[in-house]
Amino acid sequence: MTDRRIDLLALLVLCACCSPASAAEGSLPALNGQEFRYSFDHSEVDYRNDTAQLSGNVRVDQGSNSIEAEQASVKAFRSDNSRWHFEGGVRVRTADAALQSQSASAVFENEQLVRARVEGSPAEFERIGGPGDLFARGRARVIEYDVTSDVVTLQGDVWFGYGEDVFETDTVVYHLRDERVIAGGTAAGRVRGIIRPRQTETSEAKPETAPGDGAAPGEAAEQNENESGA
Repeated sequence: MTDRRIDLLALLVLCACCSPASAAEGSLPALNGQEFRYSFDHSEVDYRNDTAQLSGNVRVDQGSNSIEAEQASVKAFRSDNSRWHFEGGVRVRTADAALQSQSASAVFENEQLVRARVEGSPAEFERIGGPGDLFARGRARVIEYDVTSDVVTLQGDVWFGYGEDVFETDTVVYHLRDERVIAGGTAAGRVRGIIRPRQTETSEAKPETAPGDGAAPGEAAEQNENESGA
């Protein structure tokens, strides 16, 4: 890590400690054209153990990836490979997925988000930018998101929906890139699901019957003869 980055972190922490009423916000040097940015209201940093406690409107983001929470604790805070734990109103968002829960952990490698794990009662997931008629979403006790491979794993009391189809089980693995869903397994118990038929348009609409045109053909002929002989 460069001396410039260490000095920047020290300056941000000092500002946060001296002015607790104002939010601290900073960015690290750009990586692949995208800055690693973070903001919070208050912090406490242990430089000897390289850990940090952040609280109040915590937000970490880089490009299309972001995580928001009420508070966070960080290991290897000054490293490019840090480990974060978030608590309270957690929202994780990437270009392909959005997750929310009460707690979450995240792994950054080379200042890039590579994995996130959210837990809640339940934690929630939804697909972003997928096929319009096949919207994927789910709920579970634990949801793990491998950002590098774009794979979402839901575990524990899973409810998963894909378009109009829904099912419940203990484990679901969803591959976002090829829209492939693996449900259940030998140790996951049975899968209970509903597959709804697709809506189809009627081949041809029936013409509306005009008032007074409901008589059978024979009755209409007899009525005409009576009218002509009257």
